[in-house]
Amino acid sequence: MKQVAILGCGPTGMAVAAQLTIDGAQVSLCDTQDFSQRMEEIRSAGGITLEDDRGQVRTAMPQVLTNDFAQALQGAEQVVICVPAHRQEEMGEALLPHLRRGMAVLLSPGNLGSILLRRQWNRANAGEGVLLGELASNLWTCRADGPAKVKVVGGLGSPKRVCALPASETPQLQRAFEGLFSLTEATNLLEGVLNSPNVVLHLAGTLLNTARVEQRGAAFALFREGLSPAVLRCGQQVQEEREAVLQTLGLQIYGSTMDHIRKVYCYDQYPELETFRGLSGPDSLTHRYIREDASCGVALLVSLGKAYGVPVPMSETLLRLAGLLNGVDYLTEGRTLENLGLAGLTVEQLREKLA
Repeated sequence: MKQVAILGCGPTGMAVAAQLTIDGAQVSLCDTQDFSQRMEEIRSAGGITLEDDRGQVRTAMPQVLTNDFAQALQGAEQVVICVPAHRQEEMGEALLPHLRRGMAVLLSPGNLGSILLRRQWNRANAGEGVLLGELASNLWTCRADGPAKVKVVGGLGSPKRVCALPASETPQLQRAFEGLFSLTEATNLLEGVLNSPNVVLHLAGTLLNTARVEQRGAAFALFREGLSPAVLRCGQQVQEEREAVLQTLGLQIYGSTMDHIRKVYCYDQYPELETFRGLSGPDSLTHRYIREDASCGVALLVSLGKAYGVPVPMSETLLRLAGLLNGVDYLTEGRTLENLGLAGLTVEQLREKLA
């Protein structure tokens, strides 16, 4: 029976902790004191309730619920970090005293957080012998649906792309999480981040629905009321720009995000997508659909386009507009080649750096 520590008590962390408990793993769910109230809600409810897109409802209580990272990580060989990008280094810092050879750490989703954590651990002379990697997308599409309740779409059984840092250790990382998740190999971290569906539509869909987002707030649901022919055209151009960058880097294109979104837009068809359509968000212009996806995936896409001579006008326009609305220069502050220590390299050198 595997001992797994889940760091992050948001909807993803709760959903993964509950599902792995149901699957028979010994799970510790841990977060900072800021999440003590949420843990009390889980205790009071007798566990975390998952409702999936088929109407199945299950409840499970992780073996350990704690704000004590030492307690959560004791005996855990697998660690899954399920927090937004802006909290990844916070979790990396909390892990520092507890890192030990043979441990495997997985970020869901990654957004190149592996580079930041490895840099952080190297400065502290820690993390030797620790496998570190990340997923191209989140383990689960999910939303909080009340105290100790999470609504989920899909399941952990569907394969997810994963890459270690360095990429040569990806097979070891896959073996470390065998039996917990179904993982397939990405060429390198850049390939995974750029192929995330979030890169294509989150920024475009939010910015083209600015008035509706601000008027509706938490009641807004992008995939039910925010799609239109213009939004689809915008997303399609971002997808084409992403594909051009991936091709320039010699990386794989996993598939068409917009093919899926066009099905979602066919509101009188594909009833199996109704739960996805009903997912709430974004509720503001500082929602993670902008805060995270602008500063991570789209900022990276634009910086790669600039570095290797690939025109990305729609992506650059969206990034600039998001920055102007929020007073943030995402290209200066985001996860770009410059800020990740990857600037000034040829394509071949860039691939070797991550290999």
